[in-house]
Amino acid sequence: MNYTSFLLLFLPSLIPAGEVVITSFPSAGFILRNEPFVLSCTAINAISIRFRCNHKWVEESRQWSMEGIHEDTSTPYLQSSMNISKTGEGNEERCHCYAVGKGERTVKSLNEAFITSAFMRKHFEQTPSSTRLREGSQLALPCVPPLAHPSPTIEWTKNGELIIPDNYLIIASDGSLLLSSARLQDGGNYVCIAKNVAGSRSTPPASIHVYVDGGWSEWTDWSGQCTIDCHQLSLLIRVRGHEVIPTRSRRRRCNNPTPLNGGLPCNGEEEESSVCPLPCSIDGGWSEWERWSECSSECRTRRTRQCARPSPLNGGLPCGGDPLEWQPCSSGICSSQWSLSSLSDGVVLFSLIAVFFLLSILFCLCILILCRQKKSPKSQPYYGEIARYKSGGMVDGMGPPFIQSPLPSFTLMSVKSGYARCESGACNVSRGGESRLALLEGSSTGSSAKKVFLTTTTSSLSEEDNYATVYDYAGGELMGGDCILEAKVAECGGRLSMDKSRTDLLIGEGSLQSPTIITLSTRAPFDDLPFLEDGEMAASSVISVSSCSPSPPRLPLLLSFSHFLHAIDQWTVSLYYHSSYGWDRYEVDGTNPCASPTFIHFDPIHPSLVHCTIPQYGKLLLCARPKEANPFIRMRVSIFTRMDRRDSFPLRVSIVREGSGVSDLHQEDNERLLAESHLGVVTEEGGEATITLKLQHLSPSFVCTQTNGEIDLSSQGSYSFRIERIDGSGPFLARISLQQTICTTNGLSLSVSLDEDYDQLVMREDTRVSLDFLLPHPLKRRISSILDPPSERDWMSLARSLGMPSFVAFGGALSSPTTVLLLLWEARRQDPCHLSHALRLSGRPDVAQMIDKYVR
Repeated sequence: MNYTSFLLLFLPSLIPAGEVVITSFPSAGFILRNEPFVLSCTAINAISIRFRCNHKWVEESRQWSMEGIHEDTSTPYLQSSMNISKTGEGNEERCHCYAVGKGERTVKSLNEAFITSAFMRKHFEQTPSSTRLREGSQLALPCVPPLAHPSPTIEWTKNGELIIPDNYLIIASDGSLLLSSARLQDGGNYVCIAKNVAGSRSTPPASIHVYVDGGWSEWTDWSGQCTIDCHQLSLLIRVRGHEVIPTRSRRRRCNNPTPLNGGLPCNGEEEESSVCPLPCSIDGGWSEWERWSECSSECRTRRTRQCARPSPLNGGLPCGGDPLEWQPCSSGICSSQWSLSSLSDGVVLFSLIAVFFLLSILFCLCILILCRQKKSPKSQPYYGEIARYKSGGMVDGMGPPFIQSPLPSFTLMSVKSGYARCESGACNVSRGGESRLALLEGSSTGSSAKKVFLTTTTSSLSEEDNYATVYDYAGGELMGGDCILEAKVAECGGRLSMDKSRTDLLIGEGSLQSPTIITLSTRAPFDDLPFLEDGEMAASSVISVSSCSPSPPRLPLLLSFSHFLHAIDQWTVSLYYHSSYGWDRYEVDGTNPCASPTFIHFDPIHPSLVHCTIPQYGKLLLCARPKEANPFIRMRVSIFTRMDRRDSFPLRVSIVREGSGVSDLHQEDNERLLAESHLGVVTEEGGEATITLKLQHLSPSFVCTQTNGEIDLSSQGSYSFRIERIDGSGPFLARISLQQTICTTNGLSLSVSLDEDYDQLVMREDTRVSLDFLLPHPLKRRISSILDPPSERDWMSLARSLGMPSFVAFGGALSSPTTVLLLLWEARRQDPCHLSHALRLSGRPDVAQMIDKYVR
């Protein structure tokens, strides 16, 4: 209750007669999609009431008024109201109430009514997923609500009933549901609900299955008859062997606890037997000699015996003598030893001479072939300008190509003024005598965001033909685990993507002065490394961005790549950047970003990705030093299959360190990817780590002879299960669980399925080149002109709202910090609604409305 209402209710006599007093006026309100907000203002001693919103008077025709008498004080009042169904500029209304009394005395409301549109998007940013967990373990069910205004509240239900938080079920500040110690009664279907005045949204149910693994009880006491007469026992052993030694046994039960809800049974035997303790020692005794062996090539024969009748027991003496006996023999071929030996020596000598003669002939033939190849002319690779396609024909032209849909097969003509090679520098984009060049020319102008993709045609470059077919991109794996992608990128920019190595290069619009050949490559960090400091290790592959153009880019390029750092706070991260001056090292701690020519941002949505701006062409390497012993690293787990035969096929589990640049992760020939995920692995001494694999819940129509496997990450990267079909019907279903030997709390379980549509499974695409921008260039240029200096507060607030506060210090040295900031946002591939929401949080709803209009 405000002060004026208090006076009106309790002390009406204190209000001077005829004085205009505004008794009620809201401070905030929300406009719903199908329901306007009714803005009301109540005043006493007022003749009329008017509203002023966004510094403009509201037309009186939109208002309606009513008079009344206060029930408690019998004081007459005037109430005026109006509907607000659509906000003005900036997607908001800021209104004041003005009450006019006798003598044109006007009173303005003390507070300002802030009216905004309430909404809630359909899709959650992150939803919980079904899982199985062991009783007593911890679990976090994530829930990131949809983009909404006002910010929604989070509730959780279990089996349709609202969850009341306690010591076991905790709702975190970010909306996640934490199970501190899972109990059997915690199993069920969990749903996250987001609510605000605009409505509510619910996630799909996440089924939580809590199970109990079996545990052994204590062993019972030993049972059995262990009374022994040593002399008699020694005689019996010599006659009948060790089976006459009395034994004892003990038992245990798998009831501590009993397996529940699909938990694993106890590992080990239920009953254990052992030989009774002997009160005396028994000396060893020889068994009978075995038969003499056949005559060997050395004309000797042998026989053996064992110290097993009895074996020495309880400290008894071993057998005396030799277990092996030799003697010469004269049977078989040994009866004519001298003549056969001479003949054998002659055959060996003749064989050696023949082999030497054949090797000499082969060597001479190889020399002759090499000499002829050096004298023959070689075809030179050509990279020419691409002729323009227009009206169904080829028209020579030096300008950008006219790309029409459907796009025909272009031909790369042998124009000597084209991009045949880079004579002035050491760069040469040709490889293996093939044309591996792509042309990426297109536009993303106007209000539409058109995406232009180049198609691929197949042809080969021969010595007779002086032309080659245009590729939409040039990519593939090189020797030593390298991967390379080359493209000709125009002024409109583009995105170069290498999916297998999870590396992207984003070239913003206007970054290049003219069409330029860009080469993006990754290399496993085995060689060509800078001098690392003590304890540092390569956390990513060596990534290179090069060009034949002598002109550097006008705007920073944005490089996105993967790394193996599982938790950034467990590492001291550094970046090695190599330009024309050599390798330089920069600490990545966010405290002094101005010292580095690059800005580094670890992606919060995709923790294995890092985004880095590079001011010019060069190469870089992300390195890290662990702060503690045995840190976690991130491994990428992939499951492939290849069905050469329908009745028998492999399941290959591949485990490779994320960001390593090693090509062993990729599928082999004709393989299809079934499942993929990440696994946190604890590093052991010497970099070793052993992962155990279990094939579980196999469909009844299939069998696997070996359901357990093991991968030693120091020497191998994959393991294959062989699946056999025993029934002609039914799809293939299975679950593969992975667990590190020394870390029992961190595991991974992947479900795989395979039906008759095997040929429809998607093979992993190697490389792509596209004009994949989320917002058109004119819109981003307009946003930059609004937020860029001199209004520094705007782009700085946007950087903080996007979760990049350290960019504030880095962007101060840029001519257009908003342009680079939008490029970083493009690299994260987030929905434009996120950018709109961040702009509202930063105090620029007018700019957010520009994006909303484009999205609609």
